[in-house]
Amino acid sequence: MIRISRHIAIDEREIEESFIRASGPGGQNVNKLATAVQLRFDVRRSPALPDAVRLRLEKGELKLSASSTETGESEDSMEADYNGETLTIGFNAQYLVDFLKAAGTSEVRLELKDSQSAGQLRPAEGDDYKYRYIVMPMRI
Repeated sequence: MIRISRHIAIDEREIEESFIRASGPGGQNVNKLATAVQLRFDVRRSPALPDAVRLRLEKGELKLSASSTETGESEDSMEADYNGETLTIGFNAQYLVDFLKAAGTSEVRLELKDSQSAGQLRPAEGDDYKYRYIVMPMRI
């Protein structure tokens, strides 16, 4: 097992390795051998990573937690601009990751009505955003 964090470990069999030529300065006798290792890991199919994430919004804070039978539980928190009642909601973790990759910004806005309704994700900057991402909650 390869330990990623205190709560997440990945089985070595989930990592595919291949030897390739490293990019860099060329020449007649340079880079003709495999001089680099390329590692591949399929995040979407790994049993080591949780499928669902629980978000708990409290005044000024967002707590994220996830659990997996393979790796146990994990919890983290961050500051959030939130002043409403405490709200707990679950989402498919991969859907959130997909949005964060596409957003291209470090700050995003999550708009929620309640714990049973869809959430809207969008970039936090300005009201002239070009897209929004709707994600349905999960029971977890």
